[in-house]
Amino acid sequence: MSIEACAAFFKAKGDQAQAVFAERFAPALRRVDGSALEWAARQDDELYRKYRASGEQVNELWANGVFDEEFKRQVLEYFRALLEVFRRYVAANEKANL
Repeated sequence: MSIEACAAFFKAKGDQAQAVFAERFAPALRRVDGSALEWAARQDDELYRKYRASGEQVNELWANGVFDEEFKRQVLEYFRALLEVFRRYVAANEKANL
């Protein structure tokens, strides 16, 4: 893949993740205090490490000009992990407020 194709892929997946976030998590997150990522670092270290590792891998692949299927896989993993952080954070806050 070319750098342009990878940039377009990353943007498209980011736009998709943003749409999911806006639809599913943004309304609930307006009702809570704190950062979902800070919560994940404290409460769900495995998920947080997965999110961080995939983001670092995307950055490393990009910096080294590696624009292949591994890049695409890591981009998908990064956005999946990020959305999972938000899903779990919202669920934990809703459970705490019962």
